[in-house]
Amino acid sequence: MVVLVVLLAVGPLFRALQRSVLACIIVVGLKRMLMHFTDLKQLWKISKVDFYIWLVTWLAVLLLNVDLGLGVAVAFSLLTIVYRTQRPDCKLLGRIPDTELYRPLDEFAKCEEIAGVKVIAYSSSLYYGNHDHFKTQVFSLVGLDPGLEKAAREKAKKRANVTGSGRQVGSAPSAQNCSPRDGDSHFAMNNPSFTAEGTSPQGQAGGALSACGSPPVAQTESGPPLQAIVLDCSGFNFMDSVGALSLMQVCEDFRDIGTRVLLARCSEEIQGTLEKSGFYKKFSEDVIFATLHDAVASITPTTMQRAAPVSWHHEDVTVF
Repeated sequence: MVVLVVLLAVGPLFRALQRSVLACIIVVGLKRMLMHFTDLKQLWKISKVDFYIWLVTWLAVLLLNVDLGLGVAVAFSLLTIVYRTQRPDCKLLGRIPDTELYRPLDEFAKCEEIAGVKVIAYSSSLYYGNHDHFKTQVFSLVGLDPGLEKAAREKAKKRANVTGSGRQVGSAPSAQNCSPRDGDSHFAMNNPSFTAEGTSPQGQAGGALSACGSPPVAQTESGPPLQAIVLDCSGFNFMDSVGALSLMQVCEDFRDIGTRVLLARCSEEIQGTLEKSGFYKKFSEDVIFATLHDAVASITPTTMQRAAPVSWHHEDVTVF
């Protein structure tokens, strides 16, 4: 309001001035703004994205007029936000010995990975813009694509059935002699791409080629068989319908190959979204845990001893 009054009252007084004089007034007014160039070095150290936003805004206003320049700056800033939410960090966590704390393995040298368990933290909300990136990152950190794994097992099982039917027609394995090696050893011996347990040399587990029983536990590219995956959902600020369906698809794909997917540190909003999406109709509520350690301890209760209490001033909780 003050600016409007000044423009209406004082503006006519500057009508007789030359443009060069008006330009000097504008330059003096922009002097403080131009001094912000000294902040670019510090801005580059703090956030390169903010540095580029500042640079694009300055160039757009300089080359275009103020209105178009600010419009370009706002559009560029929104694009950076969308890009950062579509490509968030996804890290593999490990346990700090003798504690219940889990931190990124690539940042803390003392962290230890739990045998047979992958603890993954996704540091962004899960929505339609990044659900493909979420699945890709999970498969990459786990070292196993459940879709390819399931297809390889089905293909190997069909080939084993064809080989077995050629040796013995009309015989079906009974509950007593049904084992992963019944009819499988012959297939493995005659197919060098699979071992006796049905594991490919590349590390993708073919699984037990048995005609009965539950799916065998998946074998990652390196290390012990993968029993479960624990997802740290504390970074999920919100989740839309596409993100919920993508999460359910990941859980279902790993369940088909004998690997459980557990969710830890879910907020009430995320749990409500999962419930409305039909998550609990496909999976029981025992896959939701309050902490990461509770989820890991439910998988390996014999190896997870009671951790010593650790005092963190911002995480202390007083129970009355």
